[in-house]
Amino acid sequence: MKRHNVTLSEPLSETVKSQVKSGRYKDFSAAVQDALWNYFLGPPSPFEEYGVTPEQVERAYQKTVSAIDQAIGRLETSFGRPHEHAGIGVRPIGHFFECRGGLNLRVLFVVRDGDLVLVTVGNHDHIRAFIRRNA
Repeated sequence: MKRHNVTLSEPLSETVKSQVKSGRYKDFSAAVQDALWNYFLGPPSPFEEYGVTPEQVERAYQKTVSAIDQAIGRLETSFGRPHEHAGIGVRPIGHFFECRGGLNLRVLFVVRDGDLVLVTVGNHDHIRAFIRRNA
Protein backbone atom coordinates (compact mmCIF):
# COMPACT_ATOMS: atom_id res chain seq x y z
CA MET A 1 0.00 0.00 0.00
CA LYS A 2 1.35 3.44 -0.89
CA ARG A 3 1.10 6.54 1.25
CA HIS A 4 -0.29 9.74 -0.26
CA ASN A 5 -0.70 13.21 1.15
CA VAL A 6 -4.14 14.45 0.19
CA THR A 7 -5.75 17.77 1.05
CA LEU A 8 -9.53 17.68 1.43
CA SER A 9 -11.94 20.58 1.51
CA GLU A 10 -13.25 21.42 4.98
CA PRO A 11 -16.80 20.03 4.41
CA LEU A 12 -15.43 16.79 2.99
CA SER A 13 -12.92 16.45 5.81
CA GLU A 14 -15.67 16.96 8.41
CA THR A 15 -17.85 14.34 6.70
CA VAL A 16 -15.05 11.76 6.75
CA LYS A 17 -14.27 12.58 10.41
CA SER A 18 -17.93 12.09 11.37
CA GLN A 19 -17.97 8.69 9.63
CA VAL A 20 -14.88 7.60 11.56
CA LYS A 21 -16.29 8.98 14.83
CA SER A 22 -19.56 7.06 14.29
CA GLY A 23 -17.56 3.82 14.20
CA ARG A 24 -18.37 3.01 10.58
CA TYR A 25 -14.64 3.09 9.74
CA LYS A 26 -11.65 2.36 11.95
CA ASP A 27 -9.68 5.38 10.73
CA PHE A 28 -9.59 8.30 8.30
CA SER A 29 -7.64 6.32 5.70
CA ALA A 30 -10.20 3.48 5.63
CA ALA A 31 -13.07 5.95 5.15
CA VAL A 32 -11.34 7.74 2.26
CA GLN A 33 -10.31 4.45 0.62
CA ASP A 34 -13.89 3.12 0.76
CA ALA A 35 -15.29 6.36 -0.70
CA LEU A 36 -12.75 6.39 -3.53
CA TRP A 37 -13.27 2.72 -4.26
CA ASN A 38 -17.05 3.13 -4.50
CA TYR A 39 -16.79 6.32 -6.56
CA PHE A 40 -14.21 5.17 -9.10
CA LEU A 41 -14.70 1.41 -9.19
CA GLY A 42 -18.31 1.09 -8.08
CA PRO A 43 -19.88 -0.55 -5.04
CA PRO A 44 -19.12 -4.18 -4.34
CA SER A 45 -21.24 -6.63 -6.26
CA PRO A 46 -24.22 -7.88 -4.26
CA PHE A 47 -23.21 -11.36 -5.40
CA GLU A 48 -19.84 -10.98 -3.67
CA GLU A 49 -21.42 -9.34 -0.65
CA TYR A 50 -23.70 -12.34 -0.03
CA GLY A 51 -21.25 -15.02 -1.16
CA VAL A 52 -23.15 -16.27 -4.20
CA THR A 53 -22.32 -16.38 -7.87
CA PRO A 54 -24.45 -14.84 -10.63
CA GLU A 55 -25.04 -18.38 -11.91
CA GLN A 56 -26.48 -19.48 -8.55
CA VAL A 57 -28.82 -16.49 -8.51
CA GLU A 58 -29.93 -17.22 -12.08
CA ARG A 59 -30.61 -20.89 -11.26
CA ALA A 60 -32.66 -19.92 -8.19
CA TYR A 61 -34.56 -17.35 -10.24
CA GLN A 62 -35.35 -19.87 -13.01
CA LYS A 63 -36.46 -22.45 -10.44
CA THR A 64 -38.75 -19.91 -8.75
CA VAL A 65 -40.22 -18.66 -12.04
CA SER A 66 -40.81 -22.25 -13.11
CA ALA A 67 -42.60 -23.04 -9.82
CA ILE A 68 -44.78 -19.93 -10.21
CA ASP A 69 -45.62 -20.82 -13.82
CA GLN A 70 -46.55 -24.36 -12.80
CA ALA A 71 -48.72 -23.14 -9.92
CA ILE A 72 -50.51 -20.66 -12.16
CA GLY A 73 -51.02 -23.36 -14.80
CA ARG A 74 -52.55 -25.74 -12.24
CA LEU A 75 -54.60 -22.90 -10.83
CA GLU A 76 -56.01 -21.89 -14.24
CA THR A 77 -57.22 -25.42 -14.94
CA SER A 78 -58.60 -26.19 -11.49
CA PHE A 79 -59.92 -22.95 -9.96
CA GLY A 80 -63.61 -23.25 -9.22
CA ARG A 81 -63.43 -27.04 -8.97
CA PRO A 82 -62.86 -27.63 -5.25
CA HIS A 83 -61.88 -31.29 -5.58
CA GLU A 84 -59.20 -30.47 -8.14
CA HIS A 85 -57.67 -27.40 -6.53
CA ALA A 86 -57.39 -29.04 -3.11
CA GLY A 87 -54.02 -30.42 -4.25
CA ILE A 88 -52.49 -26.99 -4.77
CA GLY A 89 -53.92 -25.59 -1.58
CA VAL A 90 -56.20 -22.85 -2.86
CA ARG A 91 -57.80 -21.07 0.05
CA PRO A 92 -59.56 -17.75 0.51
CA ILE A 93 -57.91 -15.14 2.74
CA GLY A 94 -60.11 -12.07 3.06
CA HIS A 95 -60.73 -10.82 -0.46
CA PHE A 96 -57.61 -12.64 -1.73
CA PHE A 97 -56.96 -16.25 -2.63
CA GLU A 98 -53.71 -18.08 -1.94
CA CYS A 99 -52.24 -21.21 -3.46
CA ARG A 100 -49.00 -23.10 -3.00
CA GLY A 101 -46.28 -22.72 -5.60
CA GLY A 102 -43.88 -25.03 -3.77
CA LEU A 103 -42.83 -25.85 -0.23
CA ASN A 104 -41.84 -22.27 0.61
CA LEU A 105 -43.61 -20.39 -2.16
CA ARG A 106 -47.10 -18.91 -2.02
CA VAL A 107 -49.01 -17.19 -4.82
CA LEU A 108 -51.58 -14.56 -3.86
CA PHE A 109 -54.27 -13.58 -6.34
CA VAL A 110 -57.71 -12.02 -6.65
CA VAL A 111 -60.62 -12.75 -8.96
CA ARG A 112 -61.67 -9.74 -11.10
CA ASP A 113 -64.43 -10.11 -13.68
CA GLY A 114 -63.79 -13.83 -13.95
CA ASP A 115 -60.02 -13.39 -14.38
CA LEU A 116 -57.41 -14.56 -11.89
CA VAL A 117 -55.11 -11.60 -11.19
CA LEU A 118 -51.70 -12.30 -9.67
CA VAL A 119 -51.09 -9.94 -6.73
CA THR A 120 -47.79 -11.09 -5.20
CA VAL A 121 -45.57 -14.09 -4.72
CA GLY A 122 -43.47 -14.92 -1.68
CA ASN A 123 -42.99 -17.11 1.33
CA HIS A 124 -45.56 -17.52 4.09
CA ASP A 125 -44.31 -14.51 6.09
CA HIS A 126 -44.30 -12.24 3.03
CA ILE A 127 -47.89 -13.18 2.18
CA ARG A 128 -49.09 -12.65 5.77
CA ALA A 129 -47.43 -9.23 5.93
CA PHE A 130 -48.85 -8.25 2.53
CA ILE A 131 -52.37 -9.22 3.59
CA ARG A 132 -52.05 -7.27 6.86
CA ARG A 133 -50.94 -4.16 4.96
CA ASN A 134 -53.66 -4.52 2.31
CA ALA A 135 -56.66 -5.83 4.24
